[in-house]
Amino acid sequence: MMVIVASVWRGIPYFTISLLAALSSIPEEIFESGRVDGAGPVRLFFSITLPYLREVIVLTTLLRTIWTFNDVDIVYSLTSGGPANATLTLPVYVTRNAVEYMDYGYGSTLAIGVFVVLLVFAGIYMQLGRTSDDFSA
Repeated sequence: MMVIVASVWRGIPYFTISLLAALSSIPEEIFESGRVDGAGPVRLFFSITLPYLREVIVLTTLLRTIWTFNDVDIVYSLTSGGPANATLTLPVYVTRNAVEYMDYGYGSTLAIGVFVVLLVFAGIYMQLGRTSDDFSA
């Protein structure tokens, strides 16, 4: 539980700054024209704010997923894999094999496997998150 709390606590500033920067880049005129057309706050959020934030949300969640998938320091410093390997994650397993057990070949093979899995995931996620909307007008 504490590993999850520490990881979430570590990621909140990144999401906050990224979303705040994206929110401040949305032109106020668009909200004003939506209000003139009779849109309420909920409609403004789903029709204007969320589409403008979509690319930032996709990018930040992708990066945070990759960073979380590679978290060794939080898990290792809090639990070292936990009691009876309860919190043993793949990156901690790779680190254990490469550093503690000095099996560098197996550790590097696992690391390359993790890289390939993350590369495929990132490609699929970016394809699914692709939008054809152009807000540069």
